[in-house]
Amino acid sequence: MSAPGIGWVLGYTIAAEVGDITRFPTPKKLVGYTGLCPTVDQSGGHDRRGELARNGPKYLRWALVEAATHAAHHPVYAARYQRTKTRLGRQRGASVPLK
Repeated sequence: MSAPGIGWVLGYTIAAEVGDITRFPTPKKLVGYTGLCPTVDQSGGHDRRGELARNGPKYLRWALVEAATHAAHHPVYAARYQRTKTRLGRQRGASVPLK
């Protein structure tokens, strides 16, 4: 709960859904468990990333996305959020709205 964007409801939800954190040997395994990693389609010479995998507990995904949304507006991350928003705005073009 000391991280920006995580209050007591999200903290308890994340802790209950993850359980014992030591069962994940690497952070990559935890991300794979949450379903917040993109699907990967590899064949021959191409490597394409798709939408989120959405496997794993849906309440854990909800809590992590909610925490990220709130943390993006926290003063600690405000400058980084604006830089990313500006970079993605140029990348995606003016016709695609950013939230």
